[in-house]
Amino acid sequence: DDFIWLQAVIDGAVLPDTPARLLGAGRVNAAPLVIGINAKELTLHGGLPTAATAVRREFGANADSALRLYGLQPGGTPVSDPRLGDVTLQLANDLTFRCPTIAVSNALARRGGRVWQYQFDYAPPGGSVSHASELGYLFNPPK
Repeated sequence: DDFIWLQAVIDGAVLPDTPARLLGAGRVNAAPLVIGINAKELTLHGGLPTAATAVRREFGANADSALRLYGLQPGGTPVSDPRLGDVTLQLANDLTFRCPTIAVSNALARRGGRVWQYQFDYAPPGGSVSHASELGYLFNPPK
């Protein structure tokens, strides 16, 4: 259900608790932050057959509304978007990147931090956007 690369090492010194608990308690450094996502990061583990189960697990009491939003309710048509991808991309990106990015941004802003948030969706002709696509522009800016 969770991925090793999304887990933090709680060492008691640098990171005294999980990031989610620290953010929830307002125990954050309000340093300036640039944070964002790419339009298409990754697909949902298990694909479309697991999508409705993932929505029920992650959205709890709001699952029925989320199922309708994603077109995953019984008899529904899964949503697709030319920029954001099919429903498995959208759902995985919302759960793993988009919503956490918004939550972190909001938590820092509430503590007085300055936050710049982005969604990177530029692809060269014939290319596509995926996880880490923006890094080439960060480290090798156009001349």
